[in-house]
Amino acid sequence: MEDSNSFVFHILMGVICGITLIAWIARKRNKIKGSGIHIAEIPSETTIMSGTTPHEMTGEISEQLRNMQRLPDTGWRNKQLPNDFLSNVTNKAKSLNTFSVLQIFRTEGTSSSEKTNGIDMSWRADCVRPDRMHVSQSLWNPEGQYYELDEWIKIEQDLFVNVGLWGKNQDDEILKERSGVNNSLLPEIIFSEFRNLEIECAGILDVEGVSYYFLQTTMQEEQGKGVMAQIWVDEDSLLIRKHRLAVYENNSLVAEQITTFKGHTRELPIYEPEWLNLDNTNTVVNDAVCVVEHWW
Repeated sequence: MEDSNSFVFHILMGVICGITLIAWIARKRNKIKGSGIHIAEIPSETTIMSGTTPHEMTGEISEQLRNMQRLPDTGWRNKQLPNDFLSNVTNKAKSLNTFSVLQIFRTEGTSSSEKTNGIDMSWRADCVRPDRMHVSQSLWNPEGQYYELDEWIKIEQDLFVNVGLWGKNQDDEILKERSGVNNSLLPEIIFSEFRNLEIECAGILDVEGVSYYFLQTTMQEEQGKGVMAQIWVDEDSLLIRKHRLAVYENNSLVAEQITTFKGHTRELPIYEPEWLNLDNTNTVVNDAVCVVEHWW
């Protein structure tokens, strides 16, 4: 797994060495270790875009997250932002107690692009604040030409990890690592760096009867290399729907990270794995097998 992380890290460092986004991405990815579980065949687009569990997450929520990933960044019309817009969006993000998130990291022009559509990493998560989160993670291994998969559930201080079979984690380093990934997927964290930047353009974008505030800025630019930050906020609810960081070199896209959010009005069914412990005669045999099915 370290080879996979190093592969992406060195590509990006070669593209825009010294740019803030690269350091941020590198810190996040270098903390991640794969489970060693992998799938030899390239999964379907649905599997890649939904997350990393061995089954395909084709439910309504996953489909809505994928649709929001396709929100356009053209066709918006200029509009002045309301007073305290950024603060209000941040506060709404923090108040979103139950939500789902999909994040992908894609590189262009790399050896993995032909088979993976450039998707080198992806995360799919459901969250119920303050202490429940179900996450799946997929990391492309360019040498083995497969995805390394991880899935975990965090409930309060307990971490359950799927390594082919579900088990309760006993490693403090793994708990710290997975908790870091969980925190990085929170909407207010995604938006926090955007708040510190000067907005270059803002407007309203209408898509299929829904109006979004569209904001765009450049995080850093030097010698033909730069990072563009974009965000889509639902006009009615002020909830973040999509966030995009795009890395450009000589006006060509070389990498992007896209994150989408879906809030829920009712609590998601996130609970610890249900231990089976039964053989075919319903006799308790061990504690090595359990099942979980949280995905919508």
